[in-house]
Amino acid sequence: EGLSQRWPCLGQQILREDRDLRGEGAAGPAVARDSLVVSCHACGTLTDEVIAAATAETVLRPMVLVPCCHPKRPALQTKQPWRLGQTWDRWPWLEDGAVCLDGAAAVDEARQAY
Repeated sequence: EGLSQRWPCLGQQILREDRDLRGEGAAGPAVARDSLVVSCHACGTLTDEVIAAATAETVLRPMVLVPCCHPKRPALQTKQPWRLGQTWDRWPWLEDGAVCLDGAAAVDEARQAY
C-alpha cells in the first residue's frame, strides 16, 4: 500500500503475495514468469526453496533474497507433510549439503553462483 500511495501509477502493477513456496509438487508452485521474487528472513533451506521456485521451468526470475540462519548440517525432515520428498536434489548448488559445512559465506556464494 505504501508504494501505491507514493507512486499511484504503480498501484495496478504491483501485487504482494505472501505464501508458502514449499507445499506444492516437486518443483514447488508455479511463479508467474514476469514476477520479481522477494523473500525476507528465509531461514536455512527456505532460501533455497525460494531460489528453486524462482528458477523453476528454466525461467530465471529476478530475486531479492535476505537469508538468515545458515545451519552447518541442515536436516532434511521428510516426515513433515510440507517436506515430503525433500532431497538434496532440490538444491544442486548445495552439493548434497557439503557446501553447508564450509559456513555461511560458502552457502551464500554457491547460491549467487547458481
